[in-house]
Amino acid sequence: MPDTIDKYRQQFQKLTESLDGQISITRELRHQAMDRFSELGFPTTRMEAWRETDVSRLAKRGYGLAPDKPFEISKTDIDRFLIDPWHASTVVIVDGNYSAELSFIQEVASKAGIIKQFSEVAKRNSILKSTLGSLASFDDDAFVAFNTAFMSNGILIHIPKGKIIP
Repeated sequence: MPDTIDKYRQQFQKLTESLDGQISITRELRHQAMDRFSELGFPTTRMEAWRETDVSRLAKRGYGLAPDKPFEISKTDIDRFLIDPWHASTVVIVDGNYSAELSFIQEVASKAGIIKQFSEVAKRNSILKSTLGSLASFDDDAFVAFNTAFMSNGILIHIPKGKIIP
């Protein structure tokens, strides 16, 4: 699947160009992940862990980057998915981007340290550096490497030790 990997490398290049102003932590991690994904490639049925799962059609399908303008939805569109609408903090991500209009963050939760966009992280660089990429390793997992390489934004909820959020 070298051709497939090359296509994703081209898309990765487009992504990195569009995110030129991103902070160095995310930029470095994305590049490391893309390099690792290029080495690993997509899993095949010749690998023991994947012998029962053929992902070749998925890999060949080709996926594009998320659109610059996210899909438009309203609060009423998401109300039916909420257990207790708008009484608890609610974080809404649309096409990979935090939506302030659709999210509701209680004051007590916002004081806990919710970083809504990676671009806000400059003040809390050490938190992101110690957290991002630490829960799932891309060393031996092509899908983790792929997803890490193509991340463009995210949300980090940091609750300091001993802090209780009702």
